[in-house]
Amino acid sequence: MLLAFQAEQAAREVLTHLERRRPALIDAAGGDAERLDAAVRDELGVALAPLRRRYDEAGMPARYFDALSAELAASIPARWRAIAAAFTAHERATLSVWRRGEVPTRLAWTCVGLLVGVAIIRSPVIPIFWKWLPTLMALGGWWVPDLLAWRSRRRYARALGEIVLACGSAQRQLDQTISIEDFNDE
Repeated sequence: MLLAFQAEQAAREVLTHLERRRPALIDAAGGDAERLDAAVRDELGVALAPLRRRYDEAGMPARYFDALSAELAASIPARWRAIAAAFTAHERATLSVWRRGEVPTRLAWTCVGLLVGVAIIRSPVIPIFWKWLPTLMALGGWWVPDLLAWRSRRRYARALGEIVLACGSAQRQLDQTISIEDFNDE
C-alpha cells in the first residue's frame, strides 16, 4: 500500500486538521462531550475528503479506503476529544497566565531564581568561586515559563503520537481488506 494511504499517515493528517480547529471545536461544544464528538466526527469527514480525492486519483480500491475511514472514525474521535479537551482547559487555565511569558511572570521567576541563588551562596559549604550562581539562576528564572510551556506541549504532542501509533497498529488488518482482484476490477 502506498505510504500516503497508510493508517499512520492518514491519522497524522486527520489529527493535524483537528489540531488546527481544536480551539473552535472545544468552544463550540461548550463542555458537552456528545456535541464535541459530533463536531469531531464532522471534522473527520472534512479531513478525509482530500485524502479520498487523492486515493481516487491514484485508482486504489474503494474497499481499503472504506476500511481505513472506519478505523479512523473508531479510533480517533473519542481519544482525541479526551486529551484535546483536557489540554485546552489546561492551556487556558495555566499557560495563559503563568506560562505565556508576560513580564510580571518572568520577573517573579527571576526573583525566585535570584533568592534561591543568594540562599545557596550564603550557605557556608559553598566555595567562594560560585558567586556567579545567583546571576545564573536569575537569568534562568526568566526562561522558566517557556520551559514549562514547552514541557506541557511536548506531553500533549506525545499523547497525539500515541493515537497515531494506535491507528498504525491496525495497518496489517487494513491490508488484508484488499486483494489483487480489487486492483483488476478498477
